[in-house]
Amino acid sequence: MSSAVWRFLDAFRSRPQSTPIPLSNTYDERDNNQQINSPGLIRAFTISTAVSPCWFYLFNFDPIPAFSPKYIIYPHNYSLLFLFFAPWAGPQTFPAVLSRLLQAVLLWRLPLSSISTSYTLWILIALSRTLVGFILSRGIGWAYPSLFRHYALYEMSSGFGPMLWAYLELTGGSDLSKARMTPKLRTYLLIALVVILCWLDNTPWTYAITIALTTSIHLAQIVWDSRRWQDISTSKPAILSQFRHRLAGTIIALLIISAPYWALPRFFPPIRNLIMPQSPFPPSPLIDIMILSFPRPNAAIILNKTISSYLPHIQYDTRLSLYTYSTDHPAFQEMQNEYQNHDVTFHVNNETHPDSIDGHYLHLSEAFKWANDKGVERAEWIMLVEDDFPICGGEAGWEAFVRVMTILEDDRSFEEEEFKQFKRIPKRRGGFIGTGGSGLIIHHSLLPTLAYILRTHAD
Repeated sequence: MSSAVWRFLDAFRSRPQSTPIPLSNTYDERDNNQQINSPGLIRAFTISTAVSPCWFYLFNFDPIPAFSPKYIIYPHNYSLLFLFFAPWAGPQTFPAVLSRLLQAVLLWRLPLSSISTSYTLWILIALSRTLVGFILSRGIGWAYPSLFRHYALYEMSSGFGPMLWAYLELTGGSDLSKARMTPKLRTYLLIALVVILCWLDNTPWTYAITIALTTSIHLAQIVWDSRRWQDISTSKPAILSQFRHRLAGTIIALLIISAPYWALPRFFPPIRNLIMPQSPFPPSPLIDIMILSFPRPNAAIILNKTISSYLPHIQYDTRLSLYTYSTDHPAFQEMQNEYQNHDVTFHVNNETHPDSIDGHYLHLSEAFKWANDKGVERAEWIMLVEDDFPICGGEAGWEAFVRVMTILEDDRSFEEEEFKQFKRIPKRRGGFIGTGGSGLIIHHSLLPTLAYILRTHAD
């Protein structure tokens, strides 16, 4: 198995080098006579596969979705075919169209024999992105918010750019120009190329993973070559020099492509105008944050922390309610006494249902029924929160919640444009800002259905 891996890594080389070469330079000039001279018709067809998706952008039509690691992590919601056909997905922006034209030029320069290798590299890039996205979200990102990276998982990738650049990087970039260039000049040319492709496609995570992957393959090749060079007494300084040049080139490339994404927001912070939307149908409130509670150890401390995290943001259009189905809940009574002078609603459900199974299904069904039967006080939206789920991140956490509410309310189109009459039911009727069963935002029109389904399970 290990020998097969080393043969794959060695496939990119023509012969071993004994002198240190920087970045994209572990390969010498390849014999152009050995390249496959593709017929013009086949080459034109190959290039058209990169350019034709641009028509999807012009006509706002995208039959092939771009790739995101979520397609692999959540396979029951998506098709794995998106992974294999993503290079042919249409560009979403005009700069991405320009990137496709540049990719077409690269396809023209490369031999046809590069296509299968490049596509294999795309699969490796996509799988590597999936691994990183999982680690920085579901793996450890959720437990350590400072490590959480949303776009590592959800950034959309399409086009031939990453795989073509990976191929050029691994083969030394000799196909970029027929003119003889020094390895150092090729290094600069490859760095400039990946920066341009990354900024045009606006996919920094995809290209960062591509750079890291090609560097890993290069370093593995250096290790493999060092094993062979021991037979001809090659000095260790040459190997260490290649390692240093490779690492330095990778760091430079990563710093350049990431610079706009971390520097611009710091020097030119976005203008924040995040205001909670108003209720479309006053005097009914916009949203009721409903905290469900049940007796547990240290319940008073847990409840107090959760309530105090939401309380500073409560206003006339935003309500805070605490609900319990337990009549023996001392911590609930303690919080009710502590917050009696605040705008917080406490409700204990004293109803009994001997014909139903006592449990989560029944409790949640009754909670939805209570929230829906408030009459004019019924909120347009309900957010379900467990009693151990305080809103985190301070103002940043609340701003995330406001952004979700803004999206949900912006999706509510007018019934008739001339009268500016809001539709009763928005297109989107749910949102999610938390994890597990907390942070579920539900439109009130769904409450009767949800209460019925849950009650059916309880019966």
